[in-house]
Amino acid sequence: MTADLALGTYRCRAIPEAAARAAASGVRWIDTAPNYATGQAQTLLAPVLATRPHVRIATKAGFFTAATGTDAVKAGVLTEDQAVAGLKLPLDRGHLETGT
Repeated sequence: MTADLALGTYRCRAIPEAAARAAASGVRWIDTAPNYATGQAQTLLAPVLATRPHVRIATKAGFFTAATGTDAVKAGVLTEDQAVAGLKLPLDRGHLETGT
């Protein structure tokens, strides 16, 4: 196994700038999650990643922001009680966007 340098975006205050600098420095992995940066981390990373196809993402599934919980209730994925409780989402196909 070889170690790779990576960037973690948890509590990162300047995600696009940090990601661009890390990628320019040879980072091959960026760690993020749907709930980082109040639910905006992945959106903030998108433009940086679009120009750096060598960088890969490690993300988590199951956590969500209040806004995501509201959207999940509207979509029928969570009940109101589940969204209010902030429960972790089950990792089954009905709760994950798979792109397929």
